[in-house]
Amino acid sequence: DHDSILGCQEAAIAAEKVLAEQQARTVVPTYNNPVTVSARWVPDEKGGQIEIRFELFKGFHVYREVSEKDPYIAVTIDTEVLQGFQLGSAIFPPARPFGTPGTTVYDDAFTVLVPIEGKLSGPVSCTVGWQSCDDKMCTPPQSVTFRFMIR
Repeated sequence: DHDSILGCQEAAIAAEKVLAEQQARTVVPTYNNPVTVSARWVPDEKGGQIEIRFELFKGFHVYREVSEKDPYIAVTIDTEVLQGFQLGSAIFPPARPFGTPGTTVYDDAFTVLVPIEGKLSGPVSCTVGWQSCDDKMCTPPQSVTFRFMIR
């Protein structure tokens, strides 16, 4: 009946808000987990953007660009949207040169923006990948996927 459908919709919306808040929450990086990544959906007049926040443990860095001479893995962002949305290119802040020419890194907190235009509603997923290193070792490549319901 109509009331139970509305109740289910309200429960689904409440659950999505809780999930979005959990995804937006930042965990503090540690030596054993040197990079934490959080994401949130920020609506605007054209659609919105995914704001991806990286926090790094002191002494660690992640790669923005990697020279073909280096074996490291750069930050990746793979975003999937439904047909009808226009996905923009990820906007990265400037990174600093590191070692081999052509390799750049971030060694402090930074934010990447992924603009998405469109007035439709639906699911969006964003998978973020990275490898972190300090002056002694590199971690295995890692990734996390964030999911948003745009309304």
